[in-house]
Amino acid sequence: MITLTSPISSITLPNPILGDSEQLDVKTKFEYSMSRVVHSTKKTTPHSKLTIAFEDITRTKMLEFQTFLLNGRGKSCIYVDYNGITWIGTLLGDPFEFRYVGKNECEELYSITIELEDISS
Repeated sequence: MITLTSPISSITLPNPILGDSEQLDVKTKFEYSMSRVVHSTKKTTPHSKLTIAFEDITRTKMLEFQTFLLNGRGKSCIYVDYNGITWIGTLLGDPFEFRYVGKNECEELYSITIELEDISS
């Protein structure tokens, strides 16, 4: 179980599949001198992203999560897992990217992958 908390609301979700990735944001700056020599510099800023996938979310929980994503996307969000590990980041993810994966005895099941971009740096 994990808990995601945004400034507007909070949600608890079961069975996350966790992964994380480092991404580099490379910016290139070009400067031209009077002698027509091009100078370029590159600046990289590492960004940590926590990737969280959810499989077999029931339709009821999917609708609740979709509302949470609509209200919290692009805002600061706090992630807390069952071990008490906390991540603070910007919530990224399309609230309409839920994929239908099947049906159990009672409800339709969906999956989605979201990202939290670390804002502590």
